[in-house]
Amino acid sequence: MLIGLSDCFYHGTLFLCIIVLQSLCIRMATPQFIMAVVYLLVGFLTVKYPAKKINPLYGYRTKRSMRNQEAWDYAQRVSSRKIILVGLVMGVIAFTEWMLQLPPSWCAVILFASVIGSAIYMISSVEDKLKRKFKESEYPEQRG
Repeated sequence: MLIGLSDCFYHGTLFLCIIVLQSLCIRMATPQFIMAVVYLLVGFLTVKYPAKKINPLYGYRTKRSMRNQEAWDYAQRVSSRKIILVGLVMGVIAFTEWMLQLPPSWCAVILFASVIGSAIYMISSVEDKLKRKFKESEYPEQRG
């Protein structure tokens, strides 16, 4: 039976994928990868099930986002997208750590910096978008 070039390529690629997946299971279970998965899950959950009404427990909660219902809804949409973006970036960082085989001490520093940096990025960018969209005088505070 003759094996064509495409068959060799397919089986070679499949074999390579199996090797990569096996090593991913061993090496990729880093805290950075776990954080990426958590951010992605939270992001997709908040896209699918956003907080409908202003509440003190669930959703993106800041003074500006809780000002009125329109600002609240907008903040939930924007923050969900930002969380997904941060999850994707953390996934790329985790993959890069794995490819470079960085020592655990470096991975810990990178994880700490990425978690702090992602929080600063998400809050500042969402608050900036809220500030631009909702001027203080145009949208008075909603009294409950």
